[in-house]
Amino acid sequence: MSQGNPHFNPMKRRIMIGGLIACTIYTFVGLFMWRYEVSLPMQKGEGCLEGKVWVIDTWDKHYEQGDILAFAFPIEGDRFFKQGQRFIKKVAAVAGEQYDITPDITVTTSRTGETRFFYSSVKPIAASIGRDLDSIVRHGVVPEGELLMLGDLPRSYDSRFWGTVPVSNIQGRAYAFF
Repeated sequence: MSQGNPHFNPMKRRIMIGGLIACTIYTFVGLFMWRYEVSLPMQKGEGCLEGKVWVIDTWDKHYEQGDILAFAFPIEGDRFFKQGQRFIKKVAAVAGEQYDITPDITVTTSRTGETRFFYSSVKPIAASIGRDLDSIVRHGVVPEGELLMLGDLPRSYDSRFWGTVPVSNIQGRAYAFF
């Protein structure tokens, strides 16, 4: 095209290129948001894992011990959280694995005999919610179709307080954004 072409309109060309760029960006953002969700902390202050903003891959619901997952809170009638509210915790044990929960340590044992230790005391949060430490101590095996989910930090309200989480409650794999 030359400038002598009477059908050439530089403004029209800029608008078309701008529209094409905007459509491309909109498509990529739309595809990203179709698969991923951003999750912010439920409450102010110290959380239960290292991370402030999380990206949830809603298409990736596969898991193994040690993975960090987002899931719907399983307990109806809990005095602190609503059933279905999003939680993000680490998979401490999967179906068939044993667990021992004490106020100072949680120990899990895999089917192959591997022992894992989680050194996060429940004493700080138990005291703040008025929970008796003896009610937290227990031993068991994670039922089929369930997961034992724990946080890493002392104020984590997790499976040690309310039990295992059904696999059907998994919303996706979680990644700390910052």
